Amino acid sequence: MRNIYTIRDKKAGIYLMPFCCHSDGEAARQIDHIVNSEEKNQIADYPEDYDLYKIGYFDDVETGSITAIEKPAFVVALATLKKGWIEKKVKKEE
Repeated sequence: MRNIYTIRDKKAGIYLMPFCCHSDGEAARQIDHIVNSEEKNQIADYPEDYDLYKIGYFDDVETGSITAIEKPAFVVALATLKKGWIEKKVKKEE
């Protein structure tokens, strides 16, 4: 059984293409790689605009069925995965 995740773009008001992982930690690690990529991308440039949500389950062993959860479950704010983001925010608030 795998979990299904999506990234919510708060500025655009949309959910991005879903993806599957075995756990919240694995999903956060995959997104951490994108957030901290040296290659230019919108998520790395504006991590404060995005959040990660769990939206369902995929039975990848027996039935191949997908089950949605009633309400997307918040996993993590992508800005908190950005290396050095917390330090920059603290300096701005001082």
